[in-house]
Amino acid sequence: MAEFNRRSTYLKESSKNLLEESIEQASAYIQTGDIDDSGVYSQTCMNLGSTIDSAIALNEVPSSSHLIQLLLIVKEVYRRRTELLQPSLMLLMLPIKAACRIGWFPDGDIDDLLLMAKEVSFGFSNTDKMNIEPSDSNSYLSNIVSRFYPKMEVEKILASFDVEAGYGTFVADFHISKGTLPRQCRDLWLVVARMDNMETASCIASPSDVDFLVNGSHVPGRIRSDMVCQVLTKPFSKSFFKGKETKWREGKGKRKKEHVLSEPFRRERKGIRGKGWVPGKGPQLPSNLTKMIHYGVNLLQVVGDFDGRYMIVVAFMNMISPLDPPQLLDYVHQMASEVDSECDVIETSSRISLHCPISRHRIRTPVKGHLCKHPQCFDYGNFIEVNSRKPTWKCPVCTKPVCNIDIRIDQDFVKVSTIYIYICIILF
Repeated sequence: MAEFNRRSTYLKESSKNLLEESIEQASAYIQTGDIDDSGVYSQTCMNLGSTIDSAIALNEVPSSSHLIQLLLIVKEVYRRRTELLQPSLMLLMLPIKAACRIGWFPDGDIDDLLLMAKEVSFGFSNTDKMNIEPSDSNSYLSNIVSRFYPKMEVEKILASFDVEAGYGTFVADFHISKGTLPRQCRDLWLVVARMDNMETASCIASPSDVDFLVNGSHVPGRIRSDMVCQVLTKPFSKSFFKGKETKWREGKGKRKKEHVLSEPFRRERKGIRGKGWVPGKGPQLPSNLTKMIHYGVNLLQVVGDFDGRYMIVVAFMNMISPLDPPQLLDYVHQMASEVDSECDVIETSSRISLHCPISRHRIRTPVKGHLCKHPQCFDYGNFIEVNSRKPTWKCPVCTKPVCNIDIRIDQDFVKVSTIYIYICIILF
């Protein structure tokens, strides 16, 4: 443990010293005019950006005199920027933004630095089509999680923005420093949800023509090549059987007739998108980014054509266990809309099973959707478990949309189940 602490202290001191040396070197280049050389300019921006990133990762801050120098350097390189030098300057402004967030600079200078960073990013992101860190991101994310991810709990949002419909390139950065996060923050997740309609699980389907990248690597399940669903609209459509070809094959002195599948069908069997394939637009679970991030500044890039307004959030979330027994509202049985005025008695009958249609085991907590009209219930635990793996959120009986907050417990079913148990005890 002592060795680990010594190594940690050494790394912190090294990162701070490297940053201060980079600041002094950059100041020298500006004083001598060498910064006007494009090669020196690019190298200076990259060195400064890298050393600032390392200091942020280890939660280190340079001395106040070096911070004053750094502020002047940023203003000078920004003033000397050209279109060809924009990428190098962007590598510097990303960690500068993170440094502003953690309080390296005075409040008056932070606004100027963030404005510079925003102007530099215009060439890399369609900022006019995105709303960065909207004030309602917490409420939107809480709504999505409570509806479709009941086994997850939001701890801290690192980055959030919403985008308009249409094609665009969007970039968001966030930083993580050692020792600054609560212990319960373990896994970082990406949540993508359409904001036009959050009533059904279709809102958590990833847009099919959009790629998501973190630190230059594609997020699994969030790229266009993953959007081809390996399921046919029908088991085998008639058009493929109509395309069969008949060929004669020579063999041992005999001619044998064999059927060869048509080219579209062969493409379909090989997994290539063809007639009969449908894009993978099913609801998705949040994407775990934990293994894709690092301490310091991280970059989320989103490129593609959005078919609506979407909210994109990167947040620390933890897995939780639902309450047992769950706290659910009671199901309100539907009343008959039309009743014969001359009839004093309404005679109804229905047949129900005490076994869950999902697991085929006995129902422990009988529930159904608040809009469901059928008498049959399903088990709450089974329903939550299935949708925690594949969040379709549809009633297994009538297939109506049923999200977590729409689930109701059927007290009549509870009574029937209790009576059945008592009868079994008495008889057996």
